[in-house]
Amino acid sequence: MKALHPLQIKLLDLLRQVPEDGFSLSQLRDEIGASSKGQVAHHISQLEQKGLIKRNPDNPSDFIVFGSEESEENFTFLPLLALAACGAGIDNEQYVIERIPVKSTLIPSRIKNTFLVKAEGDSMEPRIHSGDIVAVERLNPNFSEPIGKIVVCEDSRGVKIKQYQRVDNGPIILYSLNHRKHEPIIIHDEEDFVVHGIVRGVLFSKSQF
Repeated sequence: MKALHPLQIKLLDLLRQVPEDGFSLSQLRDEIGASSKGQVAHHISQLEQKGLIKRNPDNPSDFIVFGSEESEENFTFLPLLALAACGAGIDNEQYVIERIPVKSTLIPSRIKNTFLVKAEGDSMEPRIHSGDIVAVERLNPNFSEPIGKIVVCEDSRGVKIKQYQRVDNGPIILYSLNHRKHEPIIIHDEEDFVVHGIVRGVLFSKSQF
């Protein structure tokens, strides 16, 4: 690894002492004596590429310094899967794109049963946007039907994020939140359909950057 720029050394030292609500770019600029927020952002990107820090997906102004006590004790690394690979890859390491550090206190009771997917498309806007990283809780084998829940599910047409509905004893209907652009999907063959998990929230949104 190339020697660190003096500002990168200052950044690492500062980020090891990150307050609970994190640092803004303006605060980091002032603390390390950088000339602009753009310069700070550049050095943050360089440190991420070198594997020395990771932006916390729960709070984009918060950072994890690898090898520090903070990263080991307060964060759990959750598997991130491409949505397209979700069906085949939930429990298969070869489909894990990366492991993302998430604060253990964010979903403490379910964190070991949680995986992440990267959303694709605009069908679940305005709640979920393409590129958002979404936390999904695996379903217990004895789960009750997730009526009204947003789920990660799969049929012969692929893996998708949709709102699950069923009226009385009728077929399963999958709704998009962006209903003006996307028609409901009716599941006629339930033997070819599986719910992989319930969406618990967006942990990382493109709109935060």
